[in-house]
Amino acid sequence: MEAKILTILLYLLIMIFIPLFISLAAKYKNKKRRYEYYIISLIIPSLVAAFKGTTGTDSLMYNNIYDNLVVQRSGQVEVGYMWLNNTFSKLNIPYQLFLFFLYFVMLYLILISLDRYRDSINMYVASFILFSTYYFSSFNIMRQCIAVSICFYAIISYLETKKIKALILILLASLIHITSLLCIVIFFIAPLYKRK
Repeated sequence: MEAKILTILLYLLIMIFIPLFISLAAKYKNKKRRYEYYIISLIIPSLVAAFKGTTGTDSLMYNNIYDNLVVQRSGQVEVGYMWLNNTFSKLNIPYQLFLFFLYFVMLYLILISLDRYRDSINMYVASFILFSTYYFSSFNIMRQCIAVSICFYAIISYLETKKIKALILILLASLIHITSLLCIVIFFIAPLYKRK
């Protein structure tokens, strides 16, 4: 019972206080300082995700892939994810550190994407949505969420007219999860709304 209460308190801390910290950090004019505070704010959620154990429907499968360097399910895991998995595993890096890295990068890409619009959005609300929905969804659909975070950053890059960078990021995301290729649609749709 105590473990459940502590888990609930930890998740509440992540959902309520981390977005508060992020929203305060977003007020700094100095980009370097903001990003430093964003990095600090992502340590606790990334640690929680790294030590989530078997929470999530695919957790055991990913752990098995990491430990055995094989895919034991129908279908294929994309080469980008397998490359990351195998690199960390062959270096004898503990699985939890691998998960920490994945979650940290995933959350960081989304946070710096949100930061680009911090003057026109409520960073507390945006961060609260990030941690109360997307973050917990990633416990079940980790690869998809990693790919989505890369695509989100790619779309922000596209909107900033960094089209080649956006295309490269989308292609990289498709190496994590193939459905990322759907984001290429933005190259055809965005020009239709350019002046609207």
